[in-house]
Amino acid sequence: MPTALEVQALLKDLTSKGVGRQTSSPVDIDPATSKRVAAFQHDRGLPMTGVVDSLTWDRLVEGSWALGSRLLFCAKPFLRGEDVANLQVRLARLGFNPGRLDGIFGPKTEVALKEFQTNTGLEVTGVLSRRAFDEILRLSASTEDRTPVTALFDLGAEGIFGEILLGGFGSLATGLSQALALPLHQDHETLTSVAIANQVGLVLLFSPLDGIEGFHIHFWQGYLAKSQAGEELGRMLVAALEEQHIAVETTGMSLPVLRETPMTALVIEQGNLSEQEVHAVVTVFEEVLRQVIHR
Repeated sequence: MPTALEVQALLKDLTSKGVGRQTSSPVDIDPATSKRVAAFQHDRGLPMTGVVDSLTWDRLVEGSWALGSRLLFCAKPFLRGEDVANLQVRLARLGFNPGRLDGIFGPKTEVALKEFQTNTGLEVTGVLSRRAFDEILRLSASTEDRTPVTALFDLGAEGIFGEILLGGFGSLATGLSQALALPLHQDHETLTSVAIANQVGLVLLFSPLDGIEGFHIHFWQGYLAKSQAGEELGRMLVAALEEQHIAVETTGMSLPVLRETPMTALVIEQGNLSEQEVHAVVTVFEEVLRQVIHR
């Protein structure tokens, strides 16, 4: 995992080449820099293209923040960055639950920080001041081997509770929508807000993708943490699809919908399928979902 200083150097290098978030068209960068970008993308759970798109640029900026380099608090919009993730990990290892270790300073992280301040006799502000920063560094120095308390809240062993939200495009998305009698949301931008507003238990986002065989299934994996329920559901789908002799792989990633959606979510990338294969896959999904979903 590159340090904040290494990411800052990469950002400076890219900026000198005319690359930035607002770039209207792709900018050619030399192979060595492209390789560094691809390595960063791999570390952050993003597609390894070696190309700096807006998502990669945003994550580069987030990765350039070191813990203690700025005040951290619950702002609107929420602060995001490597420093926030570092704080969340340290709090979780000390036994204070900041919610998902996603590098986003939201209300749960604020509550965890306030609990830390209460327990250490600091002024309870929910702000990572210099004094709070020094104290959390001192106390967390000996906790690197501890399991974050957040792991206790995402075991996924008892299944997934709630409704299913379907999103995306393609023959599989349409087929599963019809089979489960569920609406299919095609606006990716609002999928997370719809999921949160309706308190669903599972989000499935389907995306046809040329150039692949079978399926790529992605669950959320971020800073020293992952969705164990998502990983387990992905594993079950892989096993069931392989029985149908359909190529499939599953990986943890930090794609926007996976990172922003607090409930269990999967992104399913679909290659070209025949009508017969679509029918078989829909049946597989129905059977697996029946095993894990509790409404």
